[in-house]
Formats: sequence, C-alpha cells, structure tokens
Amino acid sequence: MSSAAAEVGIGAGGNSLLWPAEHSARAFNEITVSIRAINSDMQPTNLEAAEQLGMEVVFMSGVGHFVMMEDPKTFNTLLADAVADFSR
Repeated sequence: MSSAAAEVGIGAGGNSLLWPAEHSARAFNEITVSIRAINSDMQPTNLEAAEQLGMEVVFMSGVGHFVMMEDPKTFNTLLADAVADFSR
C-alpha cells in the first residue's frame, strides 16, 4: 500500500471517511442476512452500534488493522466458523 501513488491514498482515504457517514445506515437497513465482523481488539469497537445494526462481533487478539494478513490462520478459522454457522 505504501508504494501506491499519494493521490490514490488520499482519494481512498477521503472516500472511506465520507461513505460511512452518507450511506452506511441505509445500506445496513437493506441487508437481510446475518453479519459477523471479525475485529481486532486493539482498538475499541462500538458494540452498541453493532447490536443496533444486528451485527455480531468476534475479536482477534495480538493483531492490528489487517487481521487477515497479520494472523491468517486465526482469521481463516473464524471465517470458516462464520460460513458454517450461516450455512445452517
């Protein structure tokens, strides 16, 4: 990511801040399937907001933002669990 052109990062960063504020509430209201977030416990997660959106949150320890890259074995296990749970 750090090797990308600065304007790419600036554009992506700006859009990633604007989209949630403008569209996320509507998007979550339109989702009719279960949602499970796999989050790092490094930063706080707004569990109240997740619950209001009908989202289940599971946590990984010892990782930062890129949970799937920093601990792929644990992430893949949690993802497989989610797929199995949702398949039932």
